[in-house]
Amino acid sequence: MLNFAVDDVPGTVAALRERGVPFEKYGDTTDDDYVARNDGPLIAWFTDPAGNICSIIAAG
Repeated sequence: MLNFAVDDVPGTVAALRERGVPFEKYGDTTDDDYVARNDGPLIAWFTDPAGNICSIIAAG
């Protein structure tokens, strides 16, 4: 898994979705913005063209 640390997870997800990147929804783990807002840092997952799972995760 490759993680990309960003300052604004929801904003980055929205910008990437506008460019056609499909994000994953995992049951009730992710919200309508495709962001998991659980006990840990904000995180969202997508699959790259080769099928690898990647994530956008809150920096710091």
